[in-house]
Amino acid sequence: MPYKISKLSNNKPLVSLATLVLLLFFAALLFIIEPATEEKLEKRTPLAVNVTGVKYKTFMPTATYTGRLKPFMSAQLKFEISGRLKKKMVEPGAFVKSGEVLLVLDEYDLYKKLFNIAHENLELQKREVDRVEELGKESLLSKSQLDNTKQKLLEIASTVHKAKRDLERTQLKSRFEGYVNEVFVEAGDTVSPNEVVATLVDTTKLDLYLEVRGDVIDNLRLGQEIPIDINGSFEKGTLIAYQTDPDIKTFTHAVRVRVTSEDARSGMLATAILPLKKLTEVLTIPVTSVLTDEGKKYVFLVDESQRLLKKEIQTGTRYENIIVVLSGLSAGDTIISKDVAALSADQEVIPVDTK
Repeated sequence: MPYKISKLSNNKPLVSLATLVLLLFFAALLFIIEPATEEKLEKRTPLAVNVTGVKYKTFMPTATYTGRLKPFMSAQLKFEISGRLKKKMVEPGAFVKSGEVLLVLDEYDLYKKLFNIAHENLELQKREVDRVEELGKESLLSKSQLDNTKQKLLEIASTVHKAKRDLERTQLKSRFEGYVNEVFVEAGDTVSPNEVVATLVDTTKLDLYLEVRGDVIDNLRLGQEIPIDINGSFEKGTLIAYQTDPDIKTFTHAVRVRVTSEDARSGMLATAILPLKKLTEVLTIPVTSVLTDEGKKYVFLVDESQRLLKKEIQTGTRYENIIVVLSGLSAGDTIISKDVAALSADQEVIPVDTK
C-alpha cells in the first residue's frame, strides 16, 4: 500500500497538465467552427400620428372662476355691554323682522326701572318749567330762577337719554329682515362686548365672491350680465362690484356677482364665465400638441418626407384647450396634435389629419 500511494502522487502533475491541454484544444475548436453572425437591421415601422394644420383664428376667449355663494347681507351680532343672558327669544333658522328682539340680558329689568324713574322725573321737571314760566310772566320769579329750572330740565333729559341707551344695550335686536343663522349662547351664559353671540343672514339674494387676474378686469363693467354655472345649470348673474386696484399681496382683483336664482343656496359652489378681450387673427394650436422640455416649449412639425422636426415655439395665454402661439410657427404648418411625449426628432410617421 505505501508503494501505490507514492506512485499515484508522482503522476498527478501529468494528469492535470493533460486535462488543461485538452480543455484548450476544445476551446480553440469551438472558436474556429463558430458560424459568423449576421447583423440584422430591423426597419422601424412608421407610426400613425394625429396632425393638424396651423391656422389664424379670431375668437372671444373666456376665463372661468369658481367660488361659493354667500348671502348678500350678513351680520355678526354682539352686545355692547357685559352681562348675563336672561332669555333667548329665537332659535337658529327663525325668520325675524328688522328691529326684532333676539336676546335679552338680566340687566334689562334694572335699566328698565332706571329709565322709568328718569322719565317720570323728566315729566315732573317739564311741569315745573311750565309753572315757573307762568310765575315769570307775573314777575313773581326772577329770570335766573327760570333759567335754572330749564337747565335742570336739560340735565334730566340727558339722564333719560342715557337710561334709554343703557336699556337698549341690554337687548340684542335684528339689524335687518332675514334669518337667524347661528346662536352661540344659552340662558345663564355670561357675555362680553367682544363676543359674537349670533349671526343673521339675508338669503333673498346671493353673491358670488371671486378673485381674478388683472387682464380679466379690463373687460368687465358694472351691471354686466355674467353666466353662472350652478350644478350644471346656467343662471344669469349681474356684476355689482369689482376692485380696480390689485391686492398688494396676491395681485388679484376682488369681484362680486349677484345671483337671484331660486335654485341657488348659500354655500353652493358656482362657476362664473367671465369674458376676455377679443383676439383677432392669432395663431392657436391645441394644448396637447405642446411638449415642455427643460423649461422650453416645442412642437413636432411634419416635413415633406413625413419625418418629424422638433421646433421650439413661444406661447402666449392658454384658453381652455387651446394656446396662442407668439412665434416659431406659421400658418399652414402641419404639427402633431397630441401624444407628443413619446415622439422624437427625425422619426418617420404616417399623418392622420384631425381637422
